[in-house]
Amino acid sequence: MAVKRMFSKKIIDSDAFLEMPLTTQALYFHLNMRADDDGFIGNPKTIQRLIRAGEDDLKLLIVKGFLIPREHGVVVVKHWMIHNTIRKDRYSPTLFQDEGRELCIKENGSYTLDENKAVARLETRWQKTGNPDVALGLGSDLDLDIEKILLPNKENKQQQLIVESTAREIQEKPQSKGIPSGIYIEVQNLYNNICNSLRPVERLTTKRKRCIKVLLDKGYKLDDLKKLFERTMKSEYFSSLKDGQWKPSFDWLIQEENMNAVLEGKYDKVFSFQGKQENKFNNFKGRDYTSEDMLKLEKELLES
Repeated sequence: MAVKRMFSKKIIDSDAFLEMPLTTQALYFHLNMRADDDGFIGNPKTIQRLIRAGEDDLKLLIVKGFLIPREHGVVVVKHWMIHNTIRKDRYSPTLFQDEGRELCIKENGSYTLDENKAVARLETRWQKTGNPDVALGLGSDLDLDIEKILLPNKENKQQQLIVESTAREIQEKPQSKGIPSGIYIEVQNLYNNICNSLRPVERLTTKRKRCIKVLLDKGYKLDDLKKLFERTMKSEYFSSLKDGQWKPSFDWLIQEENMNAVLEGKYDKVFSFQGKQENKFNNFKGRDYTSEDMLKLEKELLES
């Protein structure tokens, strides 16, 4: 099996692909990299867990028509032949031939289960007497109609898969259950790039992710965090703090109370505490003892 894979920009630059969450896009790339020479993946859930993507990411790729589910948990990349060209002397047929016998190849190179749209069957590539170049090489110079290529998997006969209900389920899930893991990296990068004079964030701990998630669950957006970091750097008060003094940190800023204080302008100007606060626990008049009186008292105590 080949260890190098290619991707067609006509697929990955489409709105249908770029509108998906970053974790879904990342899962698509990882699945493509681990697919066999016919585009089949036998362990998609293992790969999903390996890169810490969610189950919804895998479902979304199926709903959006980028993957076709087959029997026994196998999936196949629908636009595999548009992405990849493989020399016939390096081509190795898929092991999932039972799952692929119903697959046909459309004129544009994508897989389909509709024989009326097919120009060839996938199984012809596996026959020794067949032409192994069938549909190989498609995808590099074709004038592809993306709207016709990127269709949902409605043509999938056996796995109609409640496409509408699955899509509705994903869409209706609250943000707290579907925060893409990549958003934490975006927050880290925003802070490190904007607050470059403060201590950088080297790694995202579980505690930090939890704090970010709390903010996102309460309706804060990435733009709010960006404004927070920008206002921190413009703050006259924070800028007046010298080396050795306390300075705001990432962990301090992502606390909701502190975040609101910064965004509301509490730290925009330099302020100081004026006046001396009375110490209610030390407001009595001290006794006037000389050093001789103290020595005398000490002697009397020791002799008693």
